[in-house]
Amino acid sequence: MDIVNAASARADFYDRNALVVILSYNASNIVPHGVTVRDTYTVPAGKKSIVNGLSGEIIRRLVATGSGATRGYYSFTPDGGLTDRIFSVEHLALTTYTDGRNSVSPAFVMYPGDQIDLVTTDAKGTGSANYSFNGMITEFDY
Repeated sequence: MDIVNAASARADFYDRNALVVILSYNASNIVPHGVTVRDTYTVPAGKKSIVNGLSGEIIRRLVATGSGATRGYYSFTPDGGLTDRIFSVEHLALTTYTDGRNSVSPAFVMYPGDQIDLVTTDAKGTGSANYSFNGMITEFDY
């Protein structure tokens, strides 16, 4: 005779078909540009996700002119909701080999239809920059 506990706890998220998703944009000598989505992730139906970590770095490669900012950021849009930035790196210097960097481990849960976008923009008049942005998300069965 087998004894089964009918009130057993649900398996931890990492035991429910966990899949690691990487958001990434790594590029060199990118010239000034408008708002550009570089990578995106939407939680599929029947899944949940945990955002484990976000990081970003911008390095000025060629001398820039103008007063605009060079930015990289992650924006979050809940299913049917309004978009908001959840992480940002801003670089204002005009000289070469200066940088702006940031990292965070937010550990928040996303639900089906929620979306994260990795976005860059450079409002400087000239010059170029290197971008290195990476995010780690763990997706698992709902």
